[in-house]
Amino acid sequence: MKPVASAGSSVDSPPSNRVDDPLSIAHRGFAGTYPENTHAAMRAATGALGDAATTTADATTTAAQQAAVRQADGVEIDVVPCETGELVVFHDARLGRLTDAPGTAGTSGDQPIWETPFERLRELEVLNTGETVPLLAELLDTIPADVPVHVEFKRPGTAPARTYRELTDAKRERYDRGWEAFAERFVRLIDGFDHDVVCTSSFEGALRALAEYAPDLPAGYLLWDSIEHGLAVTDRYDCELVCPPRTAIAGTSFFNDAYDEIPAGAFADRDLLAIAHERGREVYAWTIDTPQQASELRAAGVDGLLCDYPGLLAGDAVAA
Repeated sequence: MKPVASAGSSVDSPPSNRVDDPLSIAHRGFAGTYPENTHAAMRAATGALGDAATTTADATTTAAQQAAVRQADGVEIDVVPCETGELVVFHDARLGRLTDAPGTAGTSGDQPIWETPFERLRELEVLNTGETVPLLAELLDTIPADVPVHVEFKRPGTAPARTYRELTDAKRERYDRGWEAFAERFVRLIDGFDHDVVCTSSFEGALRALAEYAPDLPAGYLLWDSIEHGLAVTDRYDCELVCPPRTAIAGTSFFNDAYDEIPAGAFADRDLLAIAHERGREVYAWTIDTPQQASELRAAGVDGLLCDYPGLLAGDAVAA
C-alpha cells in the first residue's frame, strides 16, 4: 500500500493533478458486481485462490498468480458486532435487503444485526448467492496478506449508531462504552493477521475508541454533508485519511450535485482536496460507479477511489 501521509505533517506544494493513478479500493469487494462483503467478493477482487493448501515451495507461484488476476489495490469491508459479540462483516443495520431472513422461519427482515446471534446469521444466505455472513477473522483469512484492508466501523453492536450531536452527555458515555468494547475486540483480533489495515467510520465514537486502543492504526473519517464538520472531526482525531462523497471534490463535473440523501449545494465552493493535502491527509472518495467519475477524480488529484465496479480507471469496467 502506498504509505499514508502522517496526520499533521505539512505538504509544501500539493500537486493539482496526479502523475500516477489513485488506489482502487474494492468497496465491499466491488458490491456492484459481486455479493458484497462475502468470501466470493474478496476472492474475485483480490485474486485469492480459494482454500487449497499452499506449500513453501509453491508459495511464490501462488502469490504471483494472485497478483496477476487482482482487480483492486485494496478492499473495503464493513464490520459490526452481532448479538453474541462476534465481529461479522455486514453493511446494513437490518437483515432484509442482504439476506433471505424475510423468508426464513423465525427471522424478520426488520431484525437488527446487533440483535441477531451469530449462529442464526450463519444460517442466512446473502443475496441469493449461497454465500453466508462471514466472521471478520474468516474473511481476513480469505484476503491475501499483501492486500490492504479498509475496515469501516458501522455500529457499536449494542444499539443503532448515533452521532455525538444526537446524544446527551449521559447517553454518550454509555454509547462510547459500546465502541470501546468493539475497538478492543477488533485490535486483539487483527493482531493475528499481517494485512495493512486502515479503519474508517462516520461516527466519532468509533474514532475516539480507535485512538485510545490503537493510536498507531491509520484511521479515516467518512465525511457526510459538511466539509467544515468533516475536517474538524478529522483534525480532532488526527486521522490520516478523510473520506468524502465524490460530490465533495471541487473541479469535477459532479461537484455539489445531489447524491444519496445529500442535497445539491451542500459543499459550497470549498476545495476539500487542497485543504486536506495541505494538512498532510490523503483523500479517498466514495462511491465510484463509472469510468467518467474515476477519470475526473484522478485528474482532480484524489489518492484513492472506493469503487463498486472493477476496472473503472482502465476503461474496462463491468457495466452497472
